[in-house]
Amino acid sequence: MATYALYLAGVILLCITAANFFAPEKMRWRENLEKTETVFRQVFVIHCVFLLACVMAMALLCLLAPQMLLGNGLGRALVGFMALFWGARVLVQIFYYEPSIKRQFPFFNLLFTTAFTYLAMIFSAILFRWI
Repeated sequence: MATYALYLAGVILLCITAANFFAPEKMRWRENLEKTETVFRQVFVIHCVFLLACVMAMALLCLLAPQMLLGNGLGRALVGFMALFWGARVLVQIFYYEPSIKRQFPFFNLLFTTAFTYLAMIFSAILFRWI
């Protein structure tokens, strides 16, 4: 069961990765970033690229090496990191984002909150060997 849960997590992570290719246009990044200094624009873009690479790496680990994540040692450490990462992401989604933005995009807010919650729960469940 844990292997299938990781496969589903991998698919969700791929979907999150794909969504990041549509986010810039949907959220008018170009227009909003034009108002900032060059250094802030560059830092923002680089952070997005590296974060996207991390999410893609998590997806590949879940899809290509689930048994490693279910083992001890490094796999367990990675699952612990992913549980904390996605747990923190749930909190950011719920408590940090401006409520007016969440109301502007209610479907995406619900979709991402659900996805982040699943990821946090499944990685926590694997970490604590509940599944």
